[in-house]
Amino acid sequence: MSESKPENFTGIVSFNDQSSVRNNAESASSDKYYFDLFASNSDFEAVADTTSFMNLMVESVTHENLPDAVAEARSQGLIVSDLITKFLDDLDKGIVGENKEDHLNRLVVEIKGDDEKYKNVTFVSNIHRASIAYISGSKVKKAKELFEEIHGKGWIKFANEKFPKISKSTREKYINVATVFTPENASWGVERLNEFGSYVNSLNAKQKEELGHDPVSRLAENKVDISLPLAENMAAVDALAANARLLKHKVEIGWNALLDFYVAGHKINAVDTQHLKNMVAEGKSQSDLDKYLKDLISNNCDRKKLLGIDTKKVKKVGIPNVDASMAELTRVVEAVLHQKIDSGIDVSLVDTLIKKLFDLKVQIS
Repeated sequence: MSESKPENFTGIVSFNDQSSVRNNAESASSDKYYFDLFASNSDFEAVADTTSFMNLMVESVTHENLPDAVAEARSQGLIVSDLITKFLDDLDKGIVGENKEDHLNRLVVEIKGDDEKYKNVTFVSNIHRASIAYISGSKVKKAKELFEEIHGKGWIKFANEKFPKISKSTREKYINVATVFTPENASWGVERLNEFGSYVNSLNAKQKEELGHDPVSRLAENKVDISLPLAENMAAVDALAANARLLKHKVEIGWNALLDFYVAGHKINAVDTQHLKNMVAEGKSQSDLDKYLKDLISNNCDRKKLLGIDTKKVKKVGIPNVDASMAELTRVVEAVLHQKIDSGIDVSLVDTLIKKLFDLKVQIS
C-alpha cells in the first residue's frame, strides 16, 4: 500500500529535480543525504550499505565528540558499531546539561522530523520504483511483441530462460504498471499501480476504451480514496466505465448518484441506457436522471415495476471479456488437435463456428 505524502509536500516530483520534495529550506540540509541517495541510486540495495547506514547514524547522533562526517569518522577509526553505541548512549542519557523534561521535548521534535524524513524518502522511493517498473514493463511488452512476430509461440519459456531472476509474476507486475503509469500517479507506488494495471489488462479492447487512458487519475479526480485496495474501489471503477458509455449517448449523470448506484450493487443495463436516452430526448434535467437511479435503488432495481415494461425482451448476452473468451476457445481447439480427435464431433458445429469467427473478424477489422 502506498504511503501518503508529507503534509508540507509541494507537489509531484520532477524526474530531473528531486530537490522539489524537500519540505523547506531548514530541512533541506539535514535531509540531503536521504534525497541524494534515492535521486542517484537505481540499486536500492545501496540503502543497506555500511556507508549509507553510517551517514544516517552521523545525522542522528548528537554526541559532541562525534565527527559530523563519515569520512572524518573513518579517519578516526570509528566503525558502525561505534556509532550505534554513541547513538544509544545519547538516547539513554541525553545531552549534557539537559534535564528529563528537555530531553523528552527534544525527542518529540526529533521523532516528528524523522517521520517527515521517512515519508519523504518513501514518497521519492515510490516514484523511482514505479518509474523503473514502467520502463521495464514497456520493454517487456515490446520484447514479447517482437518475439511473437519472429517466433510465434513460446514467449513464457523464452522469458523464463532469458530472465531466470525475474519471475513471471514480476514481469506481469512491470507490464501492469506500464499499462496505467503516468508521471502524475507514480507516487502511488508499484503495488497500487500493479493492482489497477492488472484490472485494466483483464478487460477487452472495448472495455479499456470505455475506462479511458488514465483510469487511476480518473478515480482520483472523482474523489475516490486511492489508498484503499482495488477491491474496495471496484464500484467506482465500474461506475466510471458506465459513465464513459453514457456520455457517448450524451447522457450525463451526477457522479454521486452513479457511484451510489454501483455501491448498492447495481449496474446500468441496456434498459437503463435506453430509458435515460429517452429522458434526455424529452428534455429532462440531470436531477431527473439522478432520481431515476435513486428510484431504482429504492425499488431494488425492479425495472418492470418502475417502468412498466418487460425487461427480458431487451436483455443482452453479457460477455465479460472477449479476449479471454477467445483465448480459452483457442486453447480448446489446440487441445482437440493435440489429442488428434477425428470422430465424435459434429462437423456442422465446427463449420458454424468458423463462419461466426469470420463474421467477427470482418466486423472488427
